[in-house]
Amino acid sequence: CGIQPDTVTYTALISMFAKLGHFSEAMALFKEMKGHHVRPNLVTYSALISACAKAGRSEEALSLFIETQSHKLAPNQYTMGALLNALTSGDNPTYEQVARAMGVFTWMETQTIAPDQGIYSMLILMCARASRSVEMKALLTKSLDSPVTLPSILTFNALLDILWTRRMRRDAANTCLLAQNHQIYGSPEQRISGIQQGRGAEQTECWSLDLHNMSVGAALTHTAMWLLNMQRIVRDGGQLPASMQIITGKGNNSKTESMAPVKSAVSDWLNNLDSPFLVDGNNKGVMVAIGIEASSWISSLRKDVVLEQFEIETLQTVSTSVPMIM
Repeated sequence: CGIQPDTVTYTALISMFAKLGHFSEAMALFKEMKGHHVRPNLVTYSALISACAKAGRSEEALSLFIETQSHKLAPNQYTMGALLNALTSGDNPTYEQVARAMGVFTWMETQTIAPDQGIYSMLILMCARASRSVEMKALLTKSLDSPVTLPSILTFNALLDILWTRRMRRDAANTCLLAQNHQIYGSPEQRISGIQQGRGAEQTECWSLDLHNMSVGAALTHTAMWLLNMQRIVRDGGQLPASMQIITGKGNNSKTESMAPVKSAVSDWLNNLDSPFLVDGNNKGVMVAIGIEASSWISSLRKDVVLEQFEIETLQTVSTSVPMIM
């Protein structure tokens, strides 16, 4: 009659189909498994929930999770990550979807299942897509408390893309400041000193903003806040340096003629503001402006034109050592 597959065999096959994104095949095997009275274990359910997440089947994922509880199987971090991956998908999450995912997250904490960086990132991005600023900020602040859950630069880039695109500019500004406080992007704002050549050589200074590690939304947010900081300096009677530069690329890529997404977006945005920033003839990945021209242009700009819906008065200065974004 042959060898009957056991839990290990079925689970291995289900896991394989789950990793390949073959939801129907994985579920068919699961049905066959139960039909043969082979008891699934936590690994089986976790693989199935993961398959549901890849197929966008959140209801099935939740049903499977409830089934684990009826079998008194204690979920682990992987199980919860797969479930929340299923529950947080979608471009425009509803109030009910957010509430359900947050409910699962709260339940996790009562079970002492520590959320990792990936779980926090999924929830933060879901709240941003749902325009749920309060929950997003609370999760982001909490995740920054530990090196284990500290969001990566990829999470901040994705988050700032969402916030900028959805015109949640105040949230983008606050997120940008959090990134600065935790050195997510290193130190993108720098003051560079040099000597001007020629008769009566004198010390010169260039303020630089490096965007090469950023997404479009992150780059535009940083650029807008950098300009507002300069505007504040000028209106308070201060002076801008001899020159300023915005780096949209680095290394060989910065010298190509092609318009990478960040370079194209920042260039178009500045051009729409009639800015004096122009592409450097010697380095296509850098936009430069003369300090005097930039000072006149920046002082004439209306704050709401630069940041539209940013409410800059609510933000806090993060550093005084270099010309930071606030």
